[in-house]
Amino acid sequence: MILRERFLLASLLLSGASSFLTPSPAIQRSSSTTTTTSLSALKRKTLLLDNDATSLPTPGTTTAREARIETPLKLTSQSLCGCGFSHLTGYAAPGIPIFTAATAAAAANAATPDRGMDHYFPTAVPVTTLFQTIMPKLPGFNKENTLVATSLCADEVNAPIVDAMNGMFNKPFNLGGLAGVPFVGLSGLGACLSHVPADGKLLIVIGPHIGFDKGGYIGFVDRAGQEASSTACGAVIGALKLIQSGKFDLGGDKRDAQEEYILTELSARVPPEVLASGDEDGKIAFVTYQMYVMARDYLREILGGMAKRPSEIAVLSGVVINRGTTGEDMFQPLLFETVNSAGETQSHYGDVFGEKPYLYPVLYGMKNVVKDVIADVDFDNKTPPPPKKILKDYFPSAVTVSSLPGIFEKSLPDFSKQNTLVATSICSDEINFPIVDALNSRFNQPFTLGGLAGVPFSGISGMAACMSHVPRNGNLLIVLASHVGFDSKSYLGKVNRPGQDLSSGACGAAIGALKVIQATGGQISGIATDAQEDYILTELGTRLPGKILRNKDMEAKIAFTTYQTYAVARDYLDTVLSKQKSMPRQVAVLAGVIINRGTDGEDMFQPLLFQKMEGEETTNLYNPAFGSKPYLNLLPVMGGLRDSVQDIMADLTV
Repeated sequence: MILRERFLLASLLLSGASSFLTPSPAIQRSSSTTTTTSLSALKRKTLLLDNDATSLPTPGTTTAREARIETPLKLTSQSLCGCGFSHLTGYAAPGIPIFTAATAAAAANAATPDRGMDHYFPTAVPVTTLFQTIMPKLPGFNKENTLVATSLCADEVNAPIVDAMNGMFNKPFNLGGLAGVPFVGLSGLGACLSHVPADGKLLIVIGPHIGFDKGGYIGFVDRAGQEASSTACGAVIGALKLIQSGKFDLGGDKRDAQEEYILTELSARVPPEVLASGDEDGKIAFVTYQMYVMARDYLREILGGMAKRPSEIAVLSGVVINRGTTGEDMFQPLLFETVNSAGETQSHYGDVFGEKPYLYPVLYGMKNVVKDVIADVDFDNKTPPPPKKILKDYFPSAVTVSSLPGIFEKSLPDFSKQNTLVATSICSDEINFPIVDALNSRFNQPFTLGGLAGVPFSGISGMAACMSHVPRNGNLLIVLASHVGFDSKSYLGKVNRPGQDLSSGACGAAIGALKVIQATGGQISGIATDAQEDYILTELGTRLPGKILRNKDMEAKIAFTTYQTYAVARDYLDTVLSKQKSMPRQVAVLAGVIINRGTDGEDMFQPLLFQKMEGEETTNLYNPAFGSKPYLNLLPVMGGLRDSVQDIMADLTV
């Protein structure tokens, strides 16, 4: 995302945007035309999630922090001075919708909400009675021996749940940041634990929040002193908006680290079918529950890193429902547990709140998501490893290698065994033969362009020799790929080979380079007889950012490196092709990543490029053969780095 746009959205969403939208009683189309409409409806249609009305600019403009601060602050100050919207007529400020009679009328005609709070939060309880309700299960917890720690969003609208503790406990330690995630981290929690009374106890209250205004709109709250409801939680809804747009980039700005974390995690947790839904309220509810899981698991991770514990810890977590001036705040409980000093966890949820809420309709019927949201977790002394990912997590649109001949037959009907030479640029590893065997079922034996990691190290001369072997007036089909293993235990970078007792590395050249880069920063040998690995080291050394190298998840690093190795090989091929003096009549290129299964199953292929060149004309074959490229699906795999995803998806330029 261009950071200016994110700041702009944050300025509008986190401030509620009411000061921006309500300086005058009418929204002015021009100096002579005035249209009055429902402000609440207008916001929902034009500010929040209507992609047609609220457009983000095309990436490529300045990313200076000053540029993304000046515009929102200037416009906000103008609105505070009562300037209205007439000054925006004909002015398309980046990310700011132009309000017209048409957009206002569409907003006014928007359907009113038809679901009550109990649809989204079926077992919510008032915050004023919440702590009296749980105390019978906390008999040893009192004001003298207990420290309370809250992990709630920074939004001041969450004050009522803190006020509800007054008289029962002292003022709380604040663990939270945006969206209720305990961003104080290991150090902050360590400080918190050091404040617990001697032989005392700790009560942690954690959860994201969501507004529910007097109009029945989820994601909005009626705030004191404001004429119209405004967004809550702005950090979460702003992240959802940006994820839907697909136009965001995580630039690693330390000054916006909390929102970047939220964007990264949510982008991996909101599936395409939810984003494609026309139910905007449903989307907000879905991401709110996913935000809860993120905050809960963040707490579990940092609490698991604490070697010394109080005598007892109680954790109450759920979702805060803000009513603002409309009524009393509510709390949807999702977990209530105690943990003793030995790390033994006991759930008290059923005794206090009854059965866990029925959330299937709210969470789009996704059984695994529901299970995760309502799960009890062990806040023990050891952080449990994250669940193993499945192949589709890394390679979302992979196809079997045995399906490739059929794809060629359909996409390249005039490429036959008689008139076509196949050239492969795949790693030397013998584990890659299944894709060669699949090609041989339709074409003759291939010319080998590749060396380590699938880079076409035969170079300009090798490609020229290859082209000289193409049948007269014939075609050349190039298949290029990096490769990676995926064994029976779902370990990425490992493959079970025939005759071996344990799985072994694949691709060894890419993973070896990753380890050298981590250990030495990418020091090459400089030995002429190891030139291929030195080249891979040099290129990957410029493509693996510190954010990725610092990730403790080795498999995530291997996935990132595999895709970057593919990009190294593709760019090498692009250069080699551009240096050829002449080309065959037609040249088709299929490129991607081979996923080696070895003895565990059939190899897979993640396509990333499929195009045909004939003279000056280039034809995209990818979409007809494989559908849309998996931009959004690869965003979490690529660490949320949008530029890296765009690079991986790029076609040849030759």
